[in-house]
Amino acid sequence: VSDALAGWPATCPNQRWVRNLFVFNNINFDLDFTCLGHTWSVGIELQLYMATPLLFGFASYMSSWTPRLPMTTWVVAVSGVLWALCLALRFHYVLEKGILKLVELNLFNLYFRTEFRYAAYIAGVLAGSVVSEEQARRSRAASEPESRIVVVAKKCSVLVPCILACACVFGGDMTAVADTSATLRYRTNLPTLAILHAGALRPLLGAAVASMLMLCALSHVPSTARFLGAPLWRPLAGLSYSMYLLQFVGTRFLCWPFLTVVAPGLDEHTPLWLDAFVAYAGAIVFTLTCIPLAFLNYTFVERPGIQAGKRVLALLTWAASGQTLAQGCATGGEACKTAYSTPGDTGAEAADCNELEELEAPQDMEAMMEKGLPRVSHDVVPCSTIAVVGRGLLLISTAGG
Repeated sequence: VSDALAGWPATCPNQRWVRNLFVFNNINFDLDFTCLGHTWSVGIELQLYMATPLLFGFASYMSSWTPRLPMTTWVVAVSGVLWALCLALRFHYVLEKGILKLVELNLFNLYFRTEFRYAAYIAGVLAGSVVSEEQARRSRAASEPESRIVVVAKKCSVLVPCILACACVFGGDMTAVADTSATLRYRTNLPTLAILHAGALRPLLGAAVASMLMLCALSHVPSTARFLGAPLWRPLAGLSYSMYLLQFVGTRFLCWPFLTVVAPGLDEHTPLWLDAFVAYAGAIVFTLTCIPLAFLNYTFVERPGIQAGKRVLALLTWAASGQTLAQGCATGGEACKTAYSTPGDTGAEAADCNELEELEAPQDMEAMMEKGLPRVSHDVVPCSTIAVVGRGLLLISTAGG
C-alpha cells in the first residue's frame, strides 16, 4: 500500500521467505531485506519474548536450590546482571571503533542489534519483578523492610527527568543523526562526553522509565501516576503500536507531500526557528495522518488478535487448574481462599468464591480474568505486567532515537 501511494515499485515480500517471519533485526538495507524494514523492532520483541521464559526457568531452578531466595529475587538479580552486560557491550563497541571513527553503519549497529538494545526490555522485567515482590510483601502485612531497589529508585528519582530530557534533546545514542558529520565537532571537542552519550544514555533511558513506572505502580509518586493514567492518553496509547506499524503508509500518504511542498523554500539561510517549526509541523501532520489508519488496524487486526489471545490463555488456564479451583470453591473449602484471596481481605473471600463456584468452562475462566479477581501472589511474577512494561520500554527506547 505504501509503495503504491508513493508511486514506487513493489518492495514486498522479501526475496527470501525466511526474511518475512518478523524475527530478524539485522537490517542492512540491501536487496535481501526490502519489505517493511521498520519491523526490525518486532523482531527484537519476538527474540526477547522467546528468551524471557529461559530467564524465568533459570530463576525458578535456582530458587529451588536456595529456599531463602525466592524466584523473584533471582529474576531481579539476573535482570540486573543482564542490564549491566548490555551497558558493557555498548561501551566495548564504542571504544573499540573509536568515537571519532564511528561511521553511519557503526552507529546503526548500536541502534538495531539486539545485544545493544535489550537493556530497556530487561529493565522492564526487573521493574515488574520488584513490583510483584513488593505487592506480595504488602499483602502479607509483614514488617519486612522495603526492597533496596525501591529505596534506591526513590533516592534517584530526581535523575529521571534529567535523563528523559537528555534523551529527548540529544537522542538515545546519536543514531538518529543520519549524517555523522553533524556530530563531528561534538565528538572531536568532547570525546569523553560523547563516549558516555553513545554508550550509556539509551540503557539509562530504559532504567529511568522503568524506575518511574515502578514507583507509580507502588504509589510512591501519586502525582506522576495520575498524570500518566489520565484518560487523555488512553486513545493515543491504544493506537500507538498500530501507528508505528503503519508509519510509512501515513508518511507517504500526506507527510511526504507536505515536506515536498515546503522543502524547496528552505536552505542554509533559513532561520533555525523556521526549520524547527517545519520539522514539528511535519511530525504533527504525520501523527494526524496515521491516527485513522491505526484505528482501522486496531479495530480489525490488533484488538481481534488480543481477544483471541485472551481466549487461548483462558483455555490453557482452565485446562491447568480451573476444575480443581471450581471444586474447591463449590465445597466451601480453603482452596479458593488460598489461591484467590490475600491476607487482610475482609468479606471479599466469600464473594470471590461465590463467583468461582460455576467455573466449569473456559469462557467462565475468561470472565473471571476480566473481573480482575485477586490472584495468588506468593513468589509468582505476573508475566502480563512484565510483558507490558518491557514492551513499552522497548518502544519508548526506540522512540528516544
